[in-house]
Amino acid sequence: MSPISDWEGASVVFTFGADSVGVWLSLAVALGIGVGVIARMIRDENRTFASHSPNLTQRGALEGANI
Repeated sequence: MSPISDWEGASVVFTFGADSVGVWLSLAVALGIGVGVIARMIRDENRTFASHSPNLTQRGALEGANI
């Protein structure tokens, strides 16, 4: 049996309702994390690519390669 006997005056609070600060904050954090992951991935890939021997970023490094 429910302890609530009367619903008169009952109210509700939406923490993350439409157009709330929480929604925009969550969106900004998610976008920031996504951009950060992609930027870090690009930086690490470029660093790894440049460290290979021979340096494939130099002109002519792939001459004669059958790609």
